[in-house]
Amino acid sequence: TSNSSSSGSSSRPGRMGKTEAMAVEAVPVAQVVPVVQEMERTPLRATSGVILRQDTQGLESLAAAFGVPYEAKNRYRVAPLPKGATVGNSAGDPRRWKPTSRELSEAPVVLYAKEESDLCERMVLTYCGCGNLRKFKIHFFDANQNEQMRLDRECRLGGELCCPIVTEVLSRDEQGNLAQIGRVRENFDNYPARCCQQVCCCTGRELLEELNPTSGKFEPKYEMHVNRACFGRTNNCCGATCLRNDMVFHITDATNGAKVSNVQKTYGGGGGDSCGSLFRMCFGFSNYLVEFPDAASEEHRRLLIAATLHSEYLFFDKSE
Repeated sequence: TSNSSSSGSSSRPGRMGKTEAMAVEAVPVAQVVPVVQEMERTPLRATSGVILRQDTQGLESLAAAFGVPYEAKNRYRVAPLPKGATVGNSAGDPRRWKPTSRELSEAPVVLYAKEESDLCERMVLTYCGCGNLRKFKIHFFDANQNEQMRLDRECRLGGELCCPIVTEVLSRDEQGNLAQIGRVRENFDNYPARCCQQVCCCTGRELLEELNPTSGKFEPKYEMHVNRACFGRTNNCCGATCLRNDMVFHITDATNGAKVSNVQKTYGGGGGDSCGSLFRMCFGFSNYLVEFPDAASEEHRRLLIAATLHSEYLFFDKSE
């Protein structure tokens, strides 16, 4: 209705009526979320993985440059991996896709994610150096601005202090309602060993648990191994920077420990925007390539996206 009113008013000269003016003013509201591709409820089954790219935010970068404890609400774009693109098995895997900044920015978006959090809490925690622990919700919208998925996390101290951080994952069901499908949590079940890995080896282990709708219990499905140095399954020292293009985190089966897929944090340099890539790296704006296991369901794929963002906030947020 608003589109027909606005088009009609543009074809007639003279002063617009009150109804027409209201219709025209309503149009920009629909442009808050960037235009993304049309999608069904299950758009992820047709792709082998996704690109997860954080939006660059100039005001936040300016504040950081002058030492102001300001943290903006993060925004992310989700796009399918191009056909033939391979997520690396290690940071030095010669088969891995090394996308340029242009390839990442021009990828067709299928979901757009926006953080919802409190400004005062963000600034206070950022000033204290722990802004990555803040409480938030992350809403994922489709082309019609329908919320397809949501992440919900409370502010906690972290597993090292016996208070593991948990991110609840909600997804839209066939009836159009948002319902919890699982959660991602820091795996500190074996506290001494996990604490040693986290503190001494710079390696976090994030457990992806699926909610069984029948029993109401959480069942372990995958585990994400996030090593940020030279320890662990692959050497990630200085990765995702201008010095070394990538970091690779392995996804394993939570029951038998077998590797089932990878997540690649990439620098995204070149492509005619080397300065822009360097700027994004210096101010901590991330790019991820998330590979889905072949047998993963739609819910499992959404849990993997959630685990990537869960780890992004824990380990790579600028205020961490």
